Amino acid sequence: MKFNKTSLMGLSYFFGAAFTIYGVYLKIMHIEDTNNLMIVGSMVLLVFSITAIIELFKLIKINPFERGMWFTGLLFLPVITGFFYLTKQRQRFFN
Repeated sequence: MKFNKTSLMGLSYFFGAAFTIYGVYLKIMHIEDTNNLMIVGSMVLLVFSITAIIELFKLIKINPFERGMWFTGLLFLPVITGFFYLTKQRQRFFN
């Protein structure tokens, strides 16, 4: 199986969001030792955020204000912003 940047971004977003959301669910249920799961999910989401931010700053089609909005969203809300970036906006930038 050949991995490219798109599949790395998709997989890192999916697994990062899944681990983080599942870790939060277990934390709400007061199950012990869920901190490691949340840390792993956050680190995987960090990989997604870094690749997406690098991709944003290489694009010339996007204006600086929109680039700043995506940058801020990917830093502070990677699960929500990443979903919108992967499903809708990424296609718009590359077409």
